[in-house]
Amino acid sequence: MEPVPIFKGLKRPNMRKIVIWTVMVLMLVSSLAVLPQEAAAQAPGNKDITFYFQNCTSAKQVGAISTMRVMNTTLGNNLNMTTPTTKAIQTDWYLYPVLADDTAISGNVTVHINVLRLGVSQAVTLRFWLYDIDGSGTVIATIASGSRGLNLLSTWSEYSVRATNVALYNISKGHTMRLYFELDGSSSNTYSIAFGDSNYKSRMVIEMYDYVRVNNVNTLDFQRTSKTVFSQLTDNKTMYLATNLTDPYGGYDIALVNATVVAPNGTTVVDDVQMSKTKGFFNSYYSEYEYVWNYSGYPTGQYNLTVNAVGWTGYYARFPTDPGDTTYGGHLESMTVSFWIGGMPHNVTINVTDDLDAVLPGALVMMGPSAGITDAGGQVVLRISNSTYDLEIYWQKVLVYDQTHTVLNDTWIDVKVAVYSPTITCVDDVGDPVFDAVVFTLHPNGTMLAQSWRTDASGSIDWDIMAGGDYRLSVMWMGVEVYNDTLTLDGQGPFTITLKVYQLDIQVVDSIGDGLELAQVVITNTTNGLVADSKLTNFTGHTTSKIPIGSYDFRVYWRNELVFDNLSDHLVDASGPLVLQARIYAVNLTVVDASDLPLTNARVVVGFTISGQVQDFGTTDDTGTLRTRLPVGYYDFWVYLKDVLVNETNAFYFDGTAQHTIHASVYWVDVHVQDTENVSVVSALVTLRHTDGLDFGTVATDDEGNTTYRLPIGDYRLMVAWKETLVYDDNRLIDSQDPITLTVAIFYLRLHIIDSREVAVEGALVATVNDSSAAIVGSSVSDDDGNITHRVPMGTYRVQIVWQEAVVYERNRV
Repeated sequence: MEPVPIFKGLKRPNMRKIVIWTVMVLMLVSSLAVLPQEAAAQAPGNKDITFYFQNCTSAKQVGAISTMRVMNTTLGNNLNMTTPTTKAIQTDWYLYPVLADDTAISGNVTVHINVLRLGVSQAVTLRFWLYDIDGSGTVIATIASGSRGLNLLSTWSEYSVRATNVALYNISKGHTMRLYFELDGSSSNTYSIAFGDSNYKSRMVIEMYDYVRVNNVNTLDFQRTSKTVFSQLTDNKTMYLATNLTDPYGGYDIALVNATVVAPNGTTVVDDVQMSKTKGFFNSYYSEYEYVWNYSGYPTGQYNLTVNAVGWTGYYARFPTDPGDTTYGGHLESMTVSFWIGGMPHNVTINVTDDLDAVLPGALVMMGPSAGITDAGGQVVLRISNSTYDLEIYWQKVLVYDQTHTVLNDTWIDVKVAVYSPTITCVDDVGDPVFDAVVFTLHPNGTMLAQSWRTDASGSIDWDIMAGGDYRLSVMWMGVEVYNDTLTLDGQGPFTITLKVYQLDIQVVDSIGDGLELAQVVITNTTNGLVADSKLTNFTGHTTSKIPIGSYDFRVYWRNELVFDNLSDHLVDASGPLVLQARIYAVNLTVVDASDLPLTNARVVVGFTISGQVQDFGTTDDTGTLRTRLPVGYYDFWVYLKDVLVNETNAFYFDGTAQHTIHASVYWVDVHVQDTENVSVVSALVTLRHTDGLDFGTVATDDEGNTTYRLPIGDYRLMVAWKETLVYDDNRLIDSQDPITLTVAIFYLRLHIIDSREVAVEGALVATVNDSSAAIVGSSVSDDDGNITHRVPMGTYRVQIVWQEAVVYERNRV
């Protein structure tokens, strides 16, 4: 049942009669002991206002009620630990002073109470009722009530009980609020509550619509006349910074009122100073504060005055537990107004262009107290009072213009700022462009630009609308930083920077200093292990390489063989010539036949033994020599004469010796041709044809039936023709210089001519004609004995005998 309201103040307890109970109780503290409830979320516009329970040393008059137990927004300094009572506690507190103006409650009402339990039983019920009491002490309404069952600890602890979602309730000016609190516990226990100081902050927290507010901020001259413009010409430059505040709980709830003044240049000239109260009392709804300031020596322009005010609820939210909370737990109330020293501002239009006269949108323009950003047309309009100001313009957070301008009226100012769109060209140390270098930039504003640039074929990059100033450039090329220095951007350029990139005129030579053609030069950076360049030499052994500064290993490969590796970790820090002497040696390969005579027009092939790849090839000259160059190593030689392999040498070790003789299987072969009666055959046509199909020519025998051939080793088909008839055709192996005698099919045709009486016919003309070719192979006159002999090749012949101009015989014979 709701208790009957008590209209008279409760009698203050006699502290001298409090019995101090000391009980040593060994007990298990229940896990159901409850600590204070968390604050619920506030409705928009509401603020939690805290009312602390006070223990007064003398009675306070709250309307018609006199009481020593009051509550307000200040912390008390008089602790009251009530005398332990059995089973229950009932007590109440009144809001003092009464409300200075109408206000409203909506949301949550939470009571926090410090309680001590003496006894075994833990369970209690906490209840409260909050009443609206008018000036006569009459209860107007019950605003809120709450009840909660919980378990108490056996030590002093704070507990809470809440009424949630309290409906909007308006309390009138002159009314008070009465909080009636009740604890209902066990009859075997005694209970005590504590309140009244900063250690035992028993209190009530209410969501309220009204609180301390800055109602108005004003500036007054030395005659206390309200003004917004203060003259620099007046002798008395004293002014009053004034404000008035309202607080429905009374002037006592205003914890602090401070003033701050910011000058046109952004400097704080009055820094959060405490203002003095000039009107209002502890229970007044309306209060006035002021601060006296003299503006002598301060520049003209717009000043901003900010007044900050906070009630005790906000003050305790910050101090002493959270001094860094400049919002005072969200309770800070502020108002800012502007005033001018020297006159009202004018419209100053500032037109900003870059060095190429292009409009510059997005530039930050600062002039005195005003600042703005240029629009798409490069313009900004600032409101500025009469005076002389530094005009500063920033682009990319860099000051690109700083000049003094005087403002006397509405003004147009054209400004060309130090913003450029230059071309930057990267060259090596001989002035040639460096392609594909990457440029990284540290901006004058101290930031590393996310964008990087790559040089084009001309070695150039183009910057667009960059602020003038000192840029730190880092240029990377082929993985190496080749430039790190400051570039002062003070115009459109073009700017040329010389990179640590060098050109080497490399010549690869052999052991005697002759240029080595088509040698591959490989240059490896020893720091990062990357191949910096790989080039082939021309026919004079030269090549040009462009590489960044660093240490390099130089390797030369010639015909797939490593022929130079003697230059390692070589520092390249300048351009110039570089001669690399490869392990390549000149050698004369002389090919001779079996008679040690030079073999001309022999084709020589030189191959690497290990890889089997051809290293060189060529044809011997008139001296039988092929001049070539070889690295030291093992080689295979193949020598061909008219496409016939006449020498194959395997795994020959070349040690750099300048002369080497190759003995070819080529032979001088003497061929003697004789007939079947061993008589030499003169003018016989001897033909040799290699079994590979090569024809080594046809040669006629001399007067002794001889001819000589120079032949590569191999199987040959030997053919002999005589008087247009093939008289020999056979195969022979030529593998030495042994002479060859060929007995050919040439025979002797002996005829004895007789008449019908078998008498020898003298002087008969006998002609022997080859039946196939119709060639006359023999023609002679019979001797005295009628005989005649013809030397003929094998074949079928027709014999015709003419005697005394008459054909007396004609027939075929074998």
